[in-house]
Amino acid sequence: NPAQPQVRFIGKGVIVPDENRVILPFSAIALKAVDVEIIKVFNQNMNFFLQSNLYDGHYQLTHTARPVFMKKIDLQKEYPDLDLNHWHDFTLELGKMVKLEKGTVYRVRLKFKKSYTTLSCADEGPDSDYSTVNWDNPDTYYYEGEYPSGYEWKKRNDPCHISYYNGDRFEARNIINTSLGLMAKSGAGNHYIVSVNQVGCQLQGGFIQSAKPKTGFSLHRQKRFCTTEPHRKSFCPDSPGRTRQSLAKTQGRGCAIPQQFRRQWPTCADGSKRLHLR
Repeated sequence: NPAQPQVRFIGKGVIVPDENRVILPFSAIALKAVDVEIIKVFNQNMNFFLQSNLYDGHYQLTHTARPVFMKKIDLQKEYPDLDLNHWHDFTLELGKMVKLEKGTVYRVRLKFKKSYTTLSCADEGPDSDYSTVNWDNPDTYYYEGEYPSGYEWKKRNDPCHISYYNGDRFEARNIINTSLGLMAKSGAGNHYIVSVNQVGCQLQGGFIQSAKPKTGFSLHRQKRFCTTEPHRKSFCPDSPGRTRQSLAKTQGRGCAIPQQFRRQWPTCADGSKRLHLR
């Protein structure tokens, strides 16, 4: 029997050490091409994103993010000597696709259509399509379990039918490009000990992992999430890579999408823009 089209990311984890090249490996079988979609959670919306998600989450992305890249990657053209009916490993160099910002979440999705497969039936009948997300409506529910037009549940495991090409077959991974890792431990009296360590370091001849304490840093607590000039308090380390502080609980507010990615959003009482207000 011919291999069924599949794609999967290699490895686990979210944090990618900050270096000149950010490489994301994946594997594919029975596919001549894949579509790469990159969704960016804007830096000013990170607090709001983390209210509803862990670092690898994707809940309510229409409130905090926007797609910034979509492109078809032709595997057959780039690797003409490979037998694509077997599993092979490939890489995506994200820095060539988007301008990566440190500390920002990017959700990378790999999708494919029936016409991208090596199957003999790839060009028979209608091709599969992707469902669309109304990013301009903040009340739109973001959902990755998408179904193509003409989906039939009984045909969902037949790769010669468009029903096979649904969101369950696609892969997604969040990445954060950073050279720092933070760990906070809570104690009595609402006190926290926060440590800052290097995630990795660049050495001549290669890149190695490291977890050395970071010196010369300051931490900022942001009291409000949606203001024209957020109020912040700075904390300085009391030992290399560590600080001890008492933090009061604060309530978050809605967040804004940059002007170039939005049309018209409601306004906060203080005049600042927001996407969603709880």
